[in-house]
Amino acid sequence: MFVSLPGLTLAIDEIEEFESVMETAQEAIENYINDRPLECKIYEIEDPDVLLWAIWALQQYAKATSREQCKQKYGTLLERHH
Repeated sequence: MFVSLPGLTLAIDEIEEFESVMETAQEAIENYINDRPLECKIYEIEDPDVLLWAIWALQQYAKATSREQCKQKYGTLLERHH
């Protein structure tokens, strides 16, 4: 999911769609990391590379928008779980 997300959204100027997907994914990541029940499914989230691809997707978002916008929207997620 995270591998293809930037190409399916950011590459065609669908910033809002990226943010929508990441809003759901962010909640799932928070629940997974904090050992809470998952209300939505990210396949193979327990595999370490899935979360690394999520970070890569956020890097692509920062390139498409700005580092500041990325920090404002996703900084808390990145800071809490580094």
